Amino acid sequence: MEQSFILQHFTLSPGLYLPGQQIVLRDPWGDLINAAKWRQVGAGPLSVRISGEGQFLLQAYALIGAEAVLLSSLRVEGGQAVVLDALRDHVVRLSIIALSCVHLRGAVLLGAQPQRRARLAICIPAFGAGRGLPEKLAVLRDYLRLMPLGAEARVLVIDQGLATPPVPHAGLRVVAQHNLGGAGGFARALREAQCDPWGFTHCLFTDDDAHFTPEALHRLHAYLSLAQDPQLAVAAAMVTHQQPDQLWESGAIFDGFCRGAFRGTDLMDQVALARIERTSAQADWQQQPGIYGGWWMFGFALAGVRYAPFPYFLRGDDIGFALANRLRIVTLNGVCAAQDDFAAKEGPLSLFCDLRGHLIHPMVFPQIPGGRWRVGWRGALFVLRSLARFRYDEAAALLIAWQDVLAGPRAFATHPGAEAQRHAIAQLPRPCAPLPRKQARRAWPRWYWMLSVNGQLLPFGSRGVVHIAPRRRRDMDAIWGRRAIVTDQCDARDLRRFYPLFIRLLALWLRYMLGFKALARAYRATYGTVASQQAWDAHFQSSQPR
Repeated sequence: MEQSFILQHFTLSPGLYLPGQQIVLRDPWGDLINAAKWRQVGAGPLSVRISGEGQFLLQAYALIGAEAVLLSSLRVEGGQAVVLDALRDHVVRLSIIALSCVHLRGAVLLGAQPQRRARLAICIPAFGAGRGLPEKLAVLRDYLRLMPLGAEARVLVIDQGLATPPVPHAGLRVVAQHNLGGAGGFARALREAQCDPWGFTHCLFTDDDAHFTPEALHRLHAYLSLAQDPQLAVAAAMVTHQQPDQLWESGAIFDGFCRGAFRGTDLMDQVALARIERTSAQADWQQQPGIYGGWWMFGFALAGVRYAPFPYFLRGDDIGFALANRLRIVTLNGVCAAQDDFAAKEGPLSLFCDLRGHLIHPMVFPQIPGGRWRVGWRGALFVLRSLARFRYDEAAALLIAWQDVLAGPRAFATHPGAEAQRHAIAQLPRPCAPLPRKQARRAWPRWYWMLSVNGQLLPFGSRGVVHIAPRRRRDMDAIWGRRAIVTDQCDARDLRRFYPLFIRLLALWLRYMLGFKALARAYRATYGTVASQQAWDAHFQSSQPR
């Protein structure tokens, strides 16, 4: 089969180079070749084509541990495609050296042509200001016009109350509906893609504030085009705008909590990046229990979908979707999105949505470690963490989430937009506390502050003030023993607010523990119905766009 299908573009600086000059590959991660992952989708023997005039020396090195082992060294004429025979399943780094005066235009990795190119629906739910939607649509316009697979993609924006909806054009369709959150927006996009006469075969779910490059989208699109397994899905890695040089995650595991894979990896450390690629190419890693991908950039085949998203409104829908449909998650180097740190975006509503999923997933999916004590403790930990940080509005929102889950699956089925809960959460007070006078923190051990919920349950209350950046607001070690915590505003200990919330937590926790078995049976029995496309169709028909 002809090796003419572009798998990835290398990040070279085009221009004139003198004999002996090294041509720098600028992206330590994106410019690697993961031969094992391309082999898994039948890309065949891989080849490299250097565009330009002149003669080049092309060397391929296998990254094994901390060493780079030379696999091949080839003289290449500009415009010539050469097969890299010795790649096997290695993670490979290329080296390109000018052997004459050369004019370089670019270089690509080539593989076998797919039997059918994926017809990709790029699905974006958006609300309000649309956050980064205009910039994202500009990137997608470039993809549709300029990239090799652009003709096989269309953009579908679900307008759930945008202040300024985008203007539809040949490659962009806009569908308006009532605000049903991320879950409802993606469910609507999924339905539109399934019914569209253009014949979509695949979907890309992406948040309106997630930024990625046309090259990242091309690699994902190419991989989905080659894949024959309908259960295969491609999950993009993520970095944050606050720390763009470190991975937030590349794939994730839900084991009762969300565990971002490879978090904190330095994106300039090619040895560590090659280790990620070797690990994530293994079939056991791609199919481990609880694996999922975030919807900042998540591509999958429509043929592999049995269940639509569960109506969580926000948060948890991506986890449930991957687990319910038993998707095999693949990550690709160079397929990465950027958005704000979740800690910086955390607030009462996001935590409310987060906790509902954390309580329900273990009751529904047997691959997630569960049991009443384990799940009950995790849920209580959410509330206790907010109480320890004196974020009483967050704690109150989390207790509303407990009440929602205790109400059973019917509450989700009848109110996917969670309007009443969102209204109640929006009314929760968060007064700015006066800054206490400076005092030394009491030198009690960490366990004392944990048992006392940061000095609120036991004698010898916390003292002192700590100022922390919003992205460090989850750092509990920074707040133990403090009486006030300053992030975007000052939150201080208030026992009049603490005790009613703590007592409500105990009551709801006890109800959950006593009713756990019956509740778990109810969610397991109805999950497929509540997350069915038919259920969502009824919501779409009854809701009117604002």
